[in-house]
Amino acid sequence: MSNLLLTKVAQKRGSRAGGELVEVLQSIGVQRNYALVLTSLSAEDWVDSTNLQKSCGLRQPEVSVAIRELLEGEMVEVESQRNGQRGRPRHMYRLKGGLFEIIKPYVDEAEAELKKLEGNLSRLNEVSEALANNATS
Repeated sequence: MSNLLLTKVAQKRGSRAGGELVEVLQSIGVQRNYALVLTSLSAEDWVDSTNLQKSCGLRQPEVSVAIRELLEGEMVEVESQRNGQRGRPRHMYRLKGGLFEIIKPYVDEAEAELKKLEGNLSRLNEVSEALANNATS
């Protein structure tokens, strides 16, 4: 499953990467805003919040929440830049590695959920068959 999903993502990353990659990430449980930010960061080296807002079509608070979550997950690194001006520094962001290694925890979580569902379905079949056998006996 993991290799199939990663291959699918790699194919999607080619021509119509943005929207399709976001869709694939969402299909395995990644929140839309996180998927948008991850996709944008995978296409650039260092990106500031303003450019992330533009490329993702998100508002500043939405980008900040996604970045905060990705920073906590150690998926993104941040660098502060001062242009000799007063005030707050500009923050630049980038992925802490390749996209495939960054999304691996999401893939692993989706695979674990799939195994759990498969186990539940198997158990449901066993219980259903037992009940059907008891009803016909």
